[in-house]
This record gives sequence, C-alpha cells and structure tokens, in this order.
Amino acid sequence: MSGRRSGLSALPAIDIATQTERPQPLLDALHKISANPDMTLHDLQRHSYELPHTSHNLSPWTAHLTQATIDRHHAIHATPDNLLGLARRPEQPLGPAE
Repeated sequence: MSGRRSGLSALPAIDIATQTERPQPLLDALHKISANPDMTLHDLQRHSYELPHTSHNLSPWTAHLTQATIDRHHAIHATPDNLLGLARRPEQPLGPAE
C-alpha cells in the first residue's frame, strides 16, 4: 500500500472513529496506515490537521501519529550539523560570542 493510497483512506476513518462506540478496528487500520514506511511527512501532517480538537476515541492513534511525525522529521533532518544544534542546551549561544 503506497503512502498516497494510505493518505486517502485515513480521512474517512478519522471521521467515523469519532462517531462509533467501538472504534478499535478503525484505530487498528489508522495505526497500520500511519506506520506504513511509504507514508510521507506531508501525509502524516495532513492527517494531524484533520483531527478534531478533542476526541477520546482517537487519542491512542493521535499519540501514535504524533510520534510517527516526529520520527519522520528526525529521519529527514538528522544530519550531523542539525544534530549538533539539537544537542546544545538552550542557554548556549548558537554562534560565536560577541
């Protein structure tokens, strides 16, 4: 299943999962979609934008989606220079002291 196809099938599942008393099969499907290694960062972010502001039913998948998005960001941006910047403490200056 490609990321594009997965991206299209998740949106209706998000809507329906908020309305059903037993959302677990939909949550399982959403988890498989977002765990797909072909899912693009754009698709993951699009899914997060489609989430309602509150939903008890979607909270387990929301946590998974957030972690998948963070992992994808790290995979894309984990260059030695970027990692060095992430390792600094916030109070440390990024450049030479003036």
